[in-house]
Amino acid sequence: MLRTRALLQEAYLRLMEKYEEEEITVSMIAEEANINRATFYAHYFQ
Repeated sequence: MLRTRALLQEAYLRLMEKYEEEEITVSMIAEEANINRATFYAHYFQ
């Protein structure tokens, strides 16, 4: 679980280098982290 959170956080930071915060979507973060979107929701909306 900690590894997945780390992957998501790293993905978000990489996307912040390319996009404005308002442009970043859950789908973009999940794709960048190479995880399923449902996994994102499992970690952040419990």
